[in-house]
Amino acid sequence: MTVQGMRSRIRKQEKQGNCFVALAIGIDDKPIGYFSVNGGNSLSTKHSATVAVGVLSEYRDRGVASRLFDFAVNEAVRRCVNRFECTVVEKNVAAVTFYYRQNFRLAGYMRNRFYDGVEHFDELVLEYQF
Repeated sequence: MTVQGMRSRIRKQEKQGNCFVALAIGIDDKPIGYFSVNGGNSLSTKHSATVAVGVLSEYRDRGVASRLFDFAVNEAVRRCVNRFECTVVEKNVAAVTFYYRQNFRLAGYMRNRFYDGVEHFDELVLEYQF
């Protein structure tokens, strides 16, 4: 996706006060990473947000995701969000490691949630409260 496409998506999310996307832009003005925060719609869930992070493989292990996470936490607090949640496939060791390093904790899991044609994989449900 282009920077312009991402900006358009971000503008749409900005209309809901507890949703936003933090982007990391490379020196060539192309996105290299993102941290998406999608808050709840009802009064009882506006404080909670589903999150996702992604960084291009050539930029991993450089602190990009951690800096995006730090920014997202600060922005979430400003927007009255105090809880993140996400799901991740257990075999995605890099993602699981990242979330645990950020102090997410296991909230549950779904057994055999994914199937790749050969074997089943569990999906972890992680949460972070601040």
